[in-house]
Amino acid sequence: MKRVFISHDLLVKHASEIYTHVVFNKVQKEFNTTLKYRSDILNIDGDEHIYRVRWNVGEKVLQEFTVNINGVTKKGTCNCHNFEFVGLLCSHLHHILVFRFYVIEIPPHFIMERWTKRANRYEVFGSDGLVMKDDKIGMEAMQISHYCQLPTELAYMVGKSSKAYDVAMDFLNQAFEKHSCIGS
Repeated sequence: MKRVFISHDLLVKHASEIYTHVVFNKVQKEFNTTLKYRSDILNIDGDEHIYRVRWNVGEKVLQEFTVNINGVTKKGTCNCHNFEFVGLLCSHLHHILVFRFYVIEIPPHFIMERWTKRANRYEVFGSDGLVMKDDKIGMEAMQISHYCQLPTELAYMVGKSSKAYDVAMDFLNQAFEKHSCIGS
């Protein structure tokens, strides 16, 4: 389902394409606060830029943050540490990327895979080494992964006792026999 929203901010548009609905709503809310901030250049040393990002009401400074960013790679940090703690770009870095560097997409190093639409998708490789394309494959991969966890736990438990080993092997042999009767 296509998202409908009104924004002239290209980073918000990009966020709508890559993030899940829940994360996109958080990112959009964070990015929408960008307009209240103003920024000043504190220092430029080669490619390294330091900005002060602040929110003033009249003469009173309500919030102030320092953003360090590389002008070439667009890698940077903010002293609010939102990206480090939450994994989402903060409004202060967003402000600098949009209003100082005119970036039109969120730089890849600020995109955490766990928040993207692709986070829970699996690639399953066939015996020929090629990626298999099938809507059911993700579910099958999850089932196989889940099933593999139990025998691994069982192997650790039965390794401690020869009697437990015999019981487990008997059970697995019975399971193979029953499965061969059912088919794949």
